[in-house]
Amino acid sequence: MIVLCVAVLLAGQSRQVEELQQRLRSPKAEEREEALRKIEDLADRGRRESFPALIPRVVELLKDPERRVRRAAAQTAGEMGAKAAAPALRELLGDPDPGIRERAVEALGDLRIKEAVPELLERLKDENDEVRARAAEAMGQLGAREEATSALIELLGDPVGAVRERAAEAIGVLGARDAVAPLLKRLKDRDTDVRNAAVEALEELIEKRHVAELAPYLKDDDPGVRRRAASLLEDLDTEEATLLLLPLLVDDASDVRKAAAEAVSDHRGAASVAAVEGLLADPVAARRRAAAEALSYMRAKGSLPRLESGLQQEKDEKVRDAFLRAIDRLKKAR
Repeated sequence: MIVLCVAVLLAGQSRQVEELQQRLRSPKAEEREEALRKIEDLADRGRRESFPALIPRVVELLKDPERRVRRAAAQTAGEMGAKAAAPALRELLGDPDPGIRERAVEALGDLRIKEAVPELLERLKDENDEVRARAAEAMGQLGAREEATSALIELLGDPVGAVRERAAEAIGVLGARDAVAPLLKRLKDRDTDVRNAAVEALEELIEKRHVAELAPYLKDDDPGVRRRAASLLEDLDTEEATLLLLPLLVDDASDVRKAAAEAVSDHRGAASVAAVEGLLADPVAARRRAAAEALSYMRAKGSLPRLESGLQQEKDEKVRDAFLRAIDRLKKAR
């Protein structure tokens, strides 16, 4: 019974391959395109058994006289994992149709054709923004940090938001720490998706040595910029980073205060705690208040004696309230 089922299955696959081969060779462009779409559907469903027999014809269709067929063939080659299509796909990078160039770029990235990096670098300067965006993404897929970082940094200033977004993402994927300063400027980008991409990339790249570069953004007039900058300090538990966060704990914007609190709550190193404790006696009331708030978020139970002593001498009502809240939180903290 099992043998019979396998035979039926193989016969069905053989018929399907024959039908697809016939349609791929149809004189009608729409039928050739439809067959390519069917192969993509098989790829999406993980049905790849027939691909070895179909790949040679798909590669041939990359040189089809009809643009719509070349475009579909480029996409299908990538979906199939057809590395044999790489030479023809590289030729399509110069196709006059931007849609075909875009599909060729995408396929070469998906297929991880590292040898195509020089040609793909040229597509970062393509006149079509969708091609530039795809080329930036491909640089990340191909791990072309040495070859592409400077060009990707330049693309962060592209007039099209989608291109800036893909450039930021690729820089993050490549781990290009030389791009931290240009990425920080994108925290003020007019496009929300670009700002988010910049933050995600910076989360992967930013190190303790970059704290000083981040400082101006913590004082920006735009609360959104201050919030994003504060979130980037979360994993940088240094005295400098902690002190930079303190003013944001009493920021006028609630989302900035929340971001600063979340960031400083992970700063529990002895140097960071000592630096904050030192501000409990600062002559500026806002700093004393922020220090008390910070110690509670840092769960610095060892600071309770300093807080209780400071409360006895504190005259400013807002600061007293902050001291009382901090003492209460720390006593309840596990």
